Amino acid sequence: MRHLIGLLGLLALLPSPGAAQVGSTTDIITGIVRDESGAPVPNAAIEVVSIETRVSRFGRTDARGRYTILFPDGGGQYRLIIRSLGMSPSEQLVTRRGEEDRLETNVVLSAAPQQLEEVRVQGGPRVPIQRPELPTAGMV
Repeated sequence: MRHLIGLLGLLALLPSPGAAQVGSTTDIITGIVRDESGAPVPNAAIEVVSIETRVSRFGRTDARGRYTILFPDGGGQYRLIIRSLGMSPSEQLVTRRGEEDRLETNVVLSAAPQQLEEVRVQGGPRVPIQRPELPTAGMV
C-alpha cells in the first residue's frame, strides 16, 4: 500500500499529456540556396521571423549553400529572408502543415548588380615622415 501511495505521488508530479505538448514544438527551417546556374551560394545571410511571436533567428549558408535554423515554439508560420552580396534578396512565407517539424525551403537567388554610392577620399595637411638614420656602411 505504501508503494502505491508513493507511485501515485510521483505520477502527480509529472505534467499532464496536454501540458507537456503546449509550447513543445521545435520547427526546423532548412534548405539550400543556389544561384541561377544551380551553383550553391555560400555565406548567404538567412533571417527567419516567426509571424506569430515576431521573434527573429539568424544564420548563414555553408559552403554547399545549406542552412538550418531551429525555431523552438515559433508558431508554425515564418517569413524567410535570404540575402547575398550581388544578388536580389528573396522573401518567402513558410508554413508548417500538420504535425511536420521540418520545413524545407530551397531558394534560387538571381544576380543583381548593385550601384554603390560614390566614395570620396580627402586628405589632411601633409605631414613629413621622419625616418631614423641608418649607420653607413663600414661603421661598426
